[in-house]
Formats: sequence, structure tokens, C-alpha cells
Amino acid sequence: MAKHKYTMEDWRAVRKGLEAGGTIRGVAAETGVDRGAVFRWSRRDRPPDWMWLEMEIPESPAAGAGAREPGARLTYEDRCMIHAMLGAGSTHGQIARAVGCDRSTVSREIARMPGGGYDPRAAQLDAEGKARRPKGRKLDGNPAVRAYVVNHLMLNWSPEQISAKIAEDFPDDGGMRVSHETIYQALYVQGKGGLRHELGVQIALRSGRTSRRPRSKLPARDSKPWVEGREISARPPEAADC
Repeated sequence: MAKHKYTMEDWRAVRKGLEAGGTIRGVAAETGVDRGAVFRWSRRDRPPDWMWLEMEIPESPAAGAGAREPGARLTYEDRCMIHAMLGAGSTHGQIARAVGCDRSTVSREIARMPGGGYDPRAAQLDAEGKARRPKGRKLDGNPAVRAYVVNHLMLNWSPEQISAKIAEDFPDDGGMRVSHETIYQALYVQGKGGLRHELGVQIALRSGRTSRRPRSKLPARDSKPWVEGREISARPPEAADC
């Protein structure tokens, strides 16, 4: 296979420069990548297929070399690295060190495609599809937690009180946990199966409100006008004739 002019490191440098607000011309000058290539890459959200096929594999990646934020999802580039290192015979542990994730994450990722060789493109599409699916609500999938919540709501307990009490009553059962925000969200969901349908939100909530109060990001208003000097009383007389 003929080697291309640019590498994955060039891709990373170009994307970093563009994401920082650099211009096509400026990023090209800074990275040494042809301006036409920078322009084409600016219109892509992932590197070209040939680039991951030619990705250089670290011979002995140091632990934490690609360390990421806890809970961060694998990117398409990570999946390309997994594919390349699998082809080179690397172990799951070596791949995990290079990518910067747990070994179990690599094992689950490879098991995503049990029918054949690991394909990062198909794996990325599969991950994106699953991320778009609506997630089931916790109270719908855990009858014990749901019953606990319903019983205490009927006793006029607040979601905050219920969230704290269930952890106190079941200190050794991690499955018996629910946040007050989850309870609030369940209460305001309409339709069959929601707590709103089961209890009536007016009964369940001590405030009696039937919808959530929006949290405005605007500063609190006082007696002063938002725009100083633009009060209605200060309008010129001719404005009343319009």
C-alpha cells in the first residue's frame, strides 16, 4: 500500500487549529498541511479511511498515554486505533493503554461486532445509533424503587426527602437509589405509565403546580428598566401618533 503524504498526527493538528478558530490559510501555514487538504478536512467530522489504515501504532504505549476524562466515550479515532492495533496483534491491555481507557472498555468494544473482524466505521455507526435511542426511565425499569417512591409521595414526602430516605433505608443496595431530579421528571411526564398518570401530579407535588417552573438565565428584574433611558414615559410626543 502506497503511503500517503499526511498522517493522523497531521489530522489532529489541523482539527485542533480549526476548532481553536484558526482560518484555513492560517492552519495550513501553522501545520504544514496543504491548504486544499485543510479545506477538505474542515468539512469532515472524521479522518479519511486511508488514514486509519496507515495509522502508526505505538510499540509500547505507556500507561495513561492517552488518558481521557472519566466516562468519556470512545471516538472514531479511538476505534481506528483499536482496529490498527488488533491487526498488529496487540493485546487488549496494550490497546487500552494506547487509547487511554479501561481494558474492559476495549473488550466490550471489540465484542460489539462478534460476527467478524473489527470495523471502526461500522462500530462508530452502531454507537451513534444507540446513543440516539431514547433511554428508559429508571422508575419504569425498577418496580421496587417505583413502589417506594409512590408510597412516600402518597405520604406527602418531597422528592428530595425520598431520595435521601431510600439511601438511608437501603445502605447496602446500590440498586435502591433514585435522585430527586429523576422523581421530578417522572412526575411531569404525561401519559399512561408515568407517575403523573398514576398519582395525579397535583396530589404528588405539595406545590400543586402542574408544570415545572422555568429557570430563567436572565438576571432578576428590579424596578429599573432593562435599558436605561428607554422608558416608555420618555418617548417623544410624536411617537403616540404612530
